[in-house]
Amino acid sequence: EEEDIVVILCGNPNEFCVGRETILSLSSPSFSFETLWTCPNLITSSNDDINKMFSCEINIWEKLQEITTTTKHGKIKAFLLDESASNNMIKIVDRIWRNPLNRKAWLAQQFTFLAPFTDGRHFLELRRREIVNYPHLYRAQVRISDIELGIVSGDDEFFYRRLVNTTQSIQTQLEDIVQIQNVEGGVQHINPHDPNAKWYLESDFDMSKGKHQYETQRPLAEQRIYQLQLVKVMHEKKRKKKKKKKKKVDTMMTSKFWRGSLKAALSNHHTDITFHTTRWKTKNKNDNQKKDEKKHSGFVLSTITSQGNAVLTLDTANGNMDLNILTYYDTTDNMSITFDKNNTLTTQATIMIDDFWDTWNQYLEKKINEHNKAEHDFYYTLQFKSRQILPRGIDKVVNLYQDLPYHIQKKPNN
Repeated sequence: EEEDIVVILCGNPNEFCVGRETILSLSSPSFSFETLWTCPNLITSSNDDINKMFSCEINIWEKLQEITTTTKHGKIKAFLLDESASNNMIKIVDRIWRNPLNRKAWLAQQFTFLAPFTDGRHFLELRRREIVNYPHLYRAQVRISDIELGIVSGDDEFFYRRLVNTTQSIQTQLEDIVQIQNVEGGVQHINPHDPNAKWYLESDFDMSKGKHQYETQRPLAEQRIYQLQLVKVMHEKKRKKKKKKKKKVDTMMTSKFWRGSLKAALSNHHTDITFHTTRWKTKNKNDNQKKDEKKHSGFVLSTITSQGNAVLTLDTANGNMDLNILTYYDTTDNMSITFDKNNTLTTQATIMIDDFWDTWNQYLEKKINEHNKAEHDFYYTLQFKSRQILPRGIDKVVNLYQDLPYHIQKKPNN
């Protein structure tokens, strides 16, 4: 419509932007559109530079503010992520849209977010969760030839009709296969004065199977999976020097160092700690040089105690690390319900894992700082990537022990 604004996030200005070129190909679009290009300071940046990203975020925010305040049209009706947009730019616009004040100031009452389904799936899901209470909230997945497009739309009571008409029109114009793969959401209009209308309550549905599963599940343990990366950064001044020095053993990449870190963190709650170490080296079949073979190596550290187990895997080639911790609910102490430092209901087993994680991080921070002070050619940083908290047990366990009501919490050995 004439008063609508469509904003497109593209990549490098010198690259082809499919979304922008598609709109430009329209003979006379009835809406206004604006293009957001990748910030110049991020085009040549391969890593997540916090200062550059913050500067870019301010720049994008100012442009969106300008678009919605200096044009006659007002608010943004559609926001598109083009496939040329970089991950860093998607992170930046994600941070901007997370602010409810920005959504209220810039987003039209009826709106649409579009993005390539593969790269923009997480972005679309976050937008859906933020506005989950919006009336007529829909999400859809459409395939156009070999391109999958994700859609999130709000306050459009004719969404289904528009979606079908649009896909049919695209298929006719492009003479290509357009398929609606999935649609979810919607609110049905009900006439409250209709004598045949009937309202259903939760009690009208048979939930016996769900309640049975909920009440019979038996959590036996709590599992945490952490993913981290130990990044080795060379000092700029040292990179230019070609003088060869005697090769020293990098203690940060040895199993001995990480075995000591785990033992230090586990010793607060575990006494019977024994480690098993497995090392590996992978050979590149196309390269017979021993120098390259040594780069593809790593090790696995594992320990099993009476209260759980821990497994650490480190790829010394790229510093990728997985830490898998499991603590059993096998004793009265571990199962006892208590409150943590944030007054959150928890168990002693959960407190043990939290205490291990805090102690381990403090130990690593101290050792890495000591290493960086002693080493002048390079330094290390430990980057946190992700964390998963999982219940383990019997009968389709989906809840942690402390999440279950008191009347169904049972001892695992019962």
